[in-house]
Amino acid sequence: NMFANSQASSYVTVLPGRIKKGQVSEEILRLTGEVVKRNKIFEDPFGFLSIREYSSNDPMNHINWKATARNDELMVNTFSTTDNKNVTILLNLDVNAVLKREAILEEAIRIADYLADTFIGNHMSVSLYTNGFDYETKEQVLIDSGSNASHLMSIDINLARIDLNERISSFSELCKKYINTNDHNMEYVIVSNYRKNDCNKE
Repeated sequence: NMFANSQASSYVTVLPGRIKKGQVSEEILRLTGEVVKRNKIFEDPFGFLSIREYSSNDPMNHINWKATARNDELMVNTFSTTDNKNVTILLNLDVNAVLKREAILEEAIRIADYLADTFIGNHMSVSLYTNGFDYETKEQVLIDSGSNASHLMSIDINLARIDLNERISSFSELCKKYINTNDHNMEYVIVSNYRKNDCNKE
């Protein structure tokens, strides 16, 4: 028998565990539903854009039956919006807690990931900013807007790479930088377990 040794540079990234819809609290379901509903209000039925594959979030009246027959799978019409809504998720990793700190942080990350998945699944553009840092690059995790499957995967990977033992930056500074109260096309969702009053000063 002959044996050989070689160096391998591969690595495995364990993505945040998916939260199933039945595991989500009523408050989060209500929040996501309201944001998605507000986005759909602005859809322009006369602004046809393209045809794509059907997803479970699409309304039945958007199905293009001729395209469905040609492709042998459900296809839907997509439309432009008169005032397209985007979503910014702000994830605060300052929990101000000692007991169960890591479990709280991991759940916050899973909630942020669930929100991104839900909004992107409803064809909304999502950006995600957090005061946490990547465990390898040591850079702050800041993900600009996107709306496709590869963008969701990028969010998954970046959330998985957050170092929960690393320093965090100021969440109020993060909010001041990325919240624009004059941008009426943007929805903001904050995921935070920090409950002291100083978090609301800004």
